[in-house]
Amino acid sequence: MFGSEKSSVPTVTAVLHGTAVLPCSVPFISGTEDLLVSWVKKIGTKPSLVLHAFHKGQFNLTYQAPQYRGRTNMSPDLSNGRLDLTLTHVEHRDEGVYVCQVTNPAGYKDIEVRLTVIAPVSDPVLSVSCRPDGSAEISCRAQNGSDPTYSLSVNGRIELDSVPSVSGSGVNITVSSAAPWNISCSVRNRISERNSSLISESCAESGTSGGDRGRFGLWISVGLFCTAGVLLGCYIFYRRRSSSVEEVKTVKEAGMWESLITLFAFTMSSD
Repeated sequence: MFGSEKSSVPTVTAVLHGTAVLPCSVPFISGTEDLLVSWVKKIGTKPSLVLHAFHKGQFNLTYQAPQYRGRTNMSPDLSNGRLDLTLTHVEHRDEGVYVCQVTNPAGYKDIEVRLTVIAPVSDPVLSVSCRPDGSAEISCRAQNGSDPTYSLSVNGRIELDSVPSVSGSGVNITVSSAAPWNISCSVRNRISERNSSLISESCAESGTSGGDRGRFGLWISVGLFCTAGVLLGCYIFYRRRSSSVEEVKTVKEAGMWESLITLFAFTMSSD
């Protein structure tokens, strides 16, 4: 009986969307006769997921889990006892513990290996926000990347050095020195590093940012436009009302003169 090898679990680190090779070495295999090899992933207390199987010199993918179809490969090197599994297009959900289960008439052996997946960092994004007292808040954040650490310098002075992100939101510092600020930010993890720089010429003493000031001016413009519209409406209403009064007055005066002319004509005809 070969036994079970679980005292220490080696770790394999793969790049996101890359390829991982999970090692399995059993030096006591002499041939494929009655040899059964199964690669499975441990899922807590639930049944394990089957990735690949090899039985009597033939591959058997009958019970392969759907998420691994087309992504696994084995090239057994029995002379050296190698039963490694290759997993392609690695995703974050592939992380976990895998077991190489080997059985033959002489016994069995389980070999565990842990897979971790890491994503490379993206270019960090720098931004500067003005504060009411004239200081500035500088932030640096990488949109993508596993376990990033940040280094930030302003005008050649290192403000942060290899600091981990806080809740995935990057890092922030406040500077009170006078502008301009020459800002550099570096973000890295175990497999990648990216850098960005920014020169900020000034920061307004007002606590209102440029975007806020633009929105404030827009609201003032809208208010003035509405006020002008109301005043114009009132003026038009007044003019129309005045015109109506004048028309009524004119009609009344015309009626009075018509009555006087009629009365005068009647008097003359009576004479």
